[in-house]
Order: sequence, then C-alpha cells, then structure tokens
Amino acid sequence: MSPLTTAAIADLQAFAATHGANYLTTPDPVHPQRWTNPDRANLQLWIQQCGLQVPNGISRADIFGTLGPLTIEQIFLFTMMWGYQTNGAGAWRTERAILTPNFINRLTQWFNLARANNLAGAYRAMTDPALRIERIGLAFASKLWYFAAYDENQPWPEQPLILDSRVHKALRASQFRHLNGPLLLPAWHQFARQQPADVSLTNYAYYQWYLQLAVAIRNNFVPQHRIDIVEFWLFSRANDVA
Repeated sequence: MSPLTTAAIADLQAFAATHGANYLTTPDPVHPQRWTNPDRANLQLWIQQCGLQVPNGISRADIFGTLGPLTIEQIFLFTMMWGYQTNGAGAWRTERAILTPNFINRLTQWFNLARANNLAGAYRAMTDPALRIERIGLAFASKLWYFAAYDENQPWPEQPLILDSRVHKALRASQFRHLNGPLLLPAWHQFARQQPADVSLTNYAYYQWYLQLAVAIRNNFVPQHRIDIVEFWLFSRANDVA
C-alpha cells in the first residue's frame, strides 16, 4: 500500500521531473534595499562584519556553499534572506535575532547539534531559555538545520528538512484542488512512525514523523532524487489547498 494517493504520486513524479534538475540552483528574489536600510544600524554593521554583499537573489546551492565555504554567521544571514525573500519583516526579525544575548554562542550550539545528527537536541534548544534565539521559530530553525547539516551522502535515518507553515499546511490538508482529494492516505503509518496526536509545530515527535515520511516518499516514488525534493513539492503544493 502507498502513503500517497495515486494522483499525488503522479503529481510528485511530474514535479520532480520538471524541477529536480534546477530547484537547488534557481535563485529566489531578495529585496536588497530592505536589508541595507541605514535605519537598521545593528544589522548593517553585522552584515559588514560577516563580509557579505546583499544579493538580488539567493539559491539553496548558494547557502550550501557551492561557491565556497560559508561561516555559520553567513549561513544564518543568507538563510534569513532566502527564507523571507521580499517580505519586509525579514530584516527586522533578523536584527532582533542577532541582538539576542550571546547570539553567536547560541547559533553555534544550534549548528553543532544539527551537524551531530542530534535533531532532538536542536529542537529543545529552539525553546530553551538559555539557547533560544529571538524571533526564530521552527520555520526558520528548520531552515538553519537544513542548510547546516543536510548531507545526502550520509546514511542518516532522518535528514534535517524544512518544516514551515506551508509544508505543515500541505501535510494537514484534506483537499487539494487539482488532485480532487488529499495527498496522504491512511496507509502512511506503514512507512513512518505513528503520527502523534499533537501535530503542532512545537512537538518534536511531529517533526520526526514528517522526516521519516519524507524519506519513505522519496525512496518509494522518486528514488533518483534527493530527499529535499519532497519538502519542496509539499511547499509548492500548499497554494493548491482547497
């Protein structure tokens, strides 16, 4: 049995065939003026100290360091720019984040936990008063774990993947317009651990369920692609929720 409907399998395979070769290298737009606003003096100083120029667009491949290794501070900044794209709240939230006491130490611990495959510890750090970073919830914490530690060549049972509100919406939706139904069938539990009763984004068991489900979907239906193509597919399909 399949965790996906027949229509969802066909949709995923078509999506992977169309986007699988370029989703990592296609840049998403950035609004440079919002990130270089002189009114955000703390952010401007930090960007300068990180040795970055604010680009017009950023791709996943850029943040993974395909053009050269990045520091954790640079990964953080590029992740925030990539995630917020042209959203005006991005620069403000980033400035609030870097003003968190002991920000670099906290960010370093987040990265170290993710890179040690200790996602449970990374999840706890996100809400631990001694380690949390201002204005960073799961949507962006999971982006940071993903860019810090995702490695398709490592035999991890769970790769860190992005789980933001759009992916969450696609996972929870019961009706998609072009599919005329849901993505997931009740048989999903044969491919991943039991979905927890608490499906809020603050519950690590839900994140763990999502990671295992993504691996199972990739392995069964698009094995020639990276696991993160499943995340990108779910993200893209959120617009189609009826």
